[in-house]
Amino acid sequence: MRAVEGEADEAARLHRALVFGGLITALSGYLTTKFGVAVGGLFLGFSAILPASLTLVKKQEGEEAAGDDALGAVAGSIGLVAFGVIVWRLSDTLAAWLVLLIAAVVWLSLSIAVWLLAHRFMRRQ
Repeated sequence: MRAVEGEADEAARLHRALVFGGLITALSGYLTTKFGVAVGGLFLGFSAILPASLTLVKKQEGEEAAGDDALGAVAGSIGLVAFGVIVWRLSDTLAAWLVLLIAAVVWLSLSIAVWLLAHRFMRRQ
């Protein structure tokens, strides 16, 4: 009976990974056609890297650790968007080293703030 349950769990995990990966790949294709290869290419690696790493973390360290890693990926991605916006908006007006310094500080600060807020919110539930 356990073998059947294990196979069902594996099938469900594979199904989730394929659906999730497929949705991310479709999103990256849409973004590529809408905004060009520079934007769409950023999302192509996501479908391969994050689900694979979360699967390994879950298997080796447990579900809670994988959830923490996923939360960190979301927080870091939000910070990365802010980084990109800052570089885009300030690159014409400030020295490159200053733009990158400001963007990096905002990325780090925002990522930590988002992670702490989300972590605090999840503990309350």
